Amino acid sequence: MKYVSAYSDRLEKAHKRIKELESERSKLLNENAALRAIKTATISSPTAKPRTKPTVSNDNKHYTQPTVSSRGKGKSVPLQKLDTNDEKAHRAVLINGRRHIYAAGVPTPVITIDAWTQRPSYMNGTSASCKRRSEIYEESMERRNRVDLRRLKPPAKPKSIDSNYCWNVPVEETKPESLRSDYSWGTTLVDEDKLCSEESQLESSASSILSQTALSTADTEVSNPVEQCLAQRSRLDDNLDLGNEIVYIDPTSGLRSLREAFEMTQQAILDVKSCMPEWHSWIFEDNRNLVRLGRDEMIRWMGSFEYSRRFHNGYPCRDIYHALLRLPPLRNTICHPRGCELRDPENLDYLLRDAQRVSVMLGDEKRAQSIRVIRDALRTEVEMCMQEIKDVHDLAALPFYEAEHKAHHSIMFKMILDERYTGCQKALTVAQAWQCGAS
Repeated sequence: MKYVSAYSDRLEKAHKRIKELESERSKLLNENAALRAIKTATISSPTAKPRTKPTVSNDNKHYTQPTVSSRGKGKSVPLQKLDTNDEKAHRAVLINGRRHIYAAGVPTPVITIDAWTQRPSYMNGTSASCKRRSEIYEESMERRNRVDLRRLKPPAKPKSIDSNYCWNVPVEETKPESLRSDYSWGTTLVDEDKLCSEESQLESSASSILSQTALSTADTEVSNPVEQCLAQRSRLDDNLDLGNEIVYIDPTSGLRSLREAFEMTQQAILDVKSCMPEWHSWIFEDNRNLVRLGRDEMIRWMGSFEYSRRFHNGYPCRDIYHALLRLPPLRNTICHPRGCELRDPENLDYLLRDAQRVSVMLGDEKRAQSIRVIRDALRTEVEMCMQEIKDVHDLAALPFYEAEHKAHHSIMFKMILDERYTGCQKALTVAQAWQCGAS
């Protein structure tokens, strides 16, 4: 009984304490509710300030007062600092040498915009200005292909060639003495006998020059038909004419053909020294690869020989220079190849014809015929390309046509569809089927 009474007393005290805490809690809740009600009433009904009309005086009108917008313009707005932790800021990484950024967890290549695309639209050229610029470029290239005779060196009279040296030593020309050495006094210092002897010498030299000219023209008339036969045998003027057809070939084979013709032309120029003593080996250092066919490089040594000296085939040096100065486009195409030039068979045949013309003028029949073989191979390749297109014509008419064409064929199809093509209709049908399959 003793233990029960002790626990009952403690339980009674605990019940009293719980009642006190509950009463205190309810009291605090009532006070909190009262305070919330007072605060809500204060916010919902703020004290309205009385509006006062601006005092307008005669000296200071209301329309002369600054507005809120004008006062805001004078304030300096501080620049916002860039947040380095911004989600839009991506860190670029290099993948296979190209810059990539991560977009949605996937590396995306960064496409750089060229400077010319960032220009205003009014600075871009129109179609008329682009056409005029291309015409000016073509005219400048045509002028470069022609010989500028003013840049050629004047002919010099060479001395006899020494066996120990390979170049000619020019002779210093002496100017004739004037008949009157003292023009201020007007006195004649030359007697009449000396004057008559000089006149007779001039007449004899003039007659000898006329006879030499007649002999040289006679030699030319005899030898020119021989070389005309060489041009006919090698079919120099048998050019590739595609008409309205658009045909592209593999640029790799086109570049290979140009390089072969270029090497043959270099060797033909190097072998000229056997029939033209003035063209010594010191110009090219006895190496075919050192025969440079750049325009400025050729003009450096052109014109240093006499124009009156002719080759055994009858062409004068001046005509040879005209043919040589048509070679820089061939050299530029090989050194700076472009697909649009190497795919066009007509352009390739034009460059090969210029190389063949030099071999014909230099009398190198072997290399002229070899370049002709290259031109015939080019023509055969064009025919094979057209035959490949015609072979798939029937397949292109079938539905769901999907064929893998070569790269130059795809570019040819684009040109056929873009231009007003009036050539082979089979090629047009295949191009349309290719377009449907590509789309």
